[in-house]
Amino acid sequence: MYTTLTMDSLLTNARTATADRVLVVDDNEDLVEMLSAVLSLEGYDPIPAYTGQDAVAAMKEHQPQLVLLDRALPDSDGLDVCARMKAVDPLRFLPVIMVTAKAHRDDKLAGLAMGVDDYITKPFDMDELLAKVRAMLRIKTTEDKLRQRTEELARLHEAEKQMVVRLTELDSLKSQFIATASHELRTPLSIIKGFTNLLLRRDDFGFDRPTEEQYLGLIDSQVNALTSLVDDMLSASRIESGRVRLQRERVELLPMIRRVLHTFAVAGSERGIDVAIDRSEPATVYADPQHAEQVFVNLVSNAIKYSYDGGNVRVSVSNGDEQVTISVRDQGVGIPTDLMDQLFTKFTRLENPRTVEAGGTGLGLFIARNWVEANGGRIWAESVAGEGSTFHFTLPRFREGVGPAVEANKTALA
Repeated sequence: MYTTLTMDSLLTNARTATADRVLVVDDNEDLVEMLSAVLSLEGYDPIPAYTGQDAVAAMKEHQPQLVLLDRALPDSDGLDVCARMKAVDPLRFLPVIMVTAKAHRDDKLAGLAMGVDDYITKPFDMDELLAKVRAMLRIKTTEDKLRQRTEELARLHEAEKQMVVRLTELDSLKSQFIATASHELRTPLSIIKGFTNLLLRRDDFGFDRPTEEQYLGLIDSQVNALTSLVDDMLSASRIESGRVRLQRERVELLPMIRRVLHTFAVAGSERGIDVAIDRSEPATVYADPQHAEQVFVNLVSNAIKYSYDGGNVRVSVSNGDEQVTISVRDQGVGIPTDLMDQLFTKFTRLENPRTVEAGGTGLGLFIARNWVEANGGRIWAESVAGEGSTFHFTLPRFREGVGPAVEANKTALA
């Protein structure tokens, strides 16, 4: 028999926000009301439902911790309702206690096979019912903790896998970096050492002053090459570690462009390459001046390196509404379409007729992309193999009222 209780006294018990929610499903309204009152008294939060359809809807809306489910509902079989409710979130353990007048062994086995977790037979003892509710909720608490721990372990495992992949990549990059640096450093150092030895023995060879100046000029050019190489390595290291400091300010582009082109005039003239500004208009950007110049130097240097003798390198500047676009166009070897997506990655040196002579670490365009993006712009290239390439990059236009800013420890670099 059902335990006799005073309904008015039970219904005065307030629900707590942290109480376990128990979905009570039965077509007998009096039974649902009585069970709800008892559960409230025990500190649970009962949710009534009278049909299978109501039960599934309540399941989706309230996500109860336990279900008391009648087998014989007016619109559906309780076993079917049980399966539908558990299918709402298959990974979540939802204990279902079937409340039924059918106590046959076969009925219980069929229910357990369909996902029912326990049975209680009508008429039932209320103490037994509450004991089953408490036991099932303890099991659910344990299951939920196990599930949470499993998910945490899975996340840690995935994070460890990603860390292993990252460390493997870094180790590979380190080896590649050392190999590239060793090769690129050896050539200018050998040249510097060779000409230095010659100059130390100038009395033996009887060099005249013009010859000495020529050798000193060659040594100076190799020192500049070494300085550029070390700068690239330091820039790549700062990008990889996230230790990038931006000092953005107003930058007049044309004076910087003319200064850079003047430094490349000799390198271009030695191979009959004409380096000049094609078209330009006064342009002021808001950027780190060292970054802007380093990007432009890299693009002009590449344009000369990969141009055929006697070609042209042209620079243009144009103002947009929000961005200024700087373009460097050459008449060189060009880049095959299927290799364009590799241009701005680390240690990229595409094979072409001028690769060996051009040299380099393969870091220049990687650094350029990161510097441009860190300053709020973008960089891209257009090319036709055998005809030449045009590299474009943008920087934000300077607006009056925008003061200088310092962005420390920039970490959002690819």
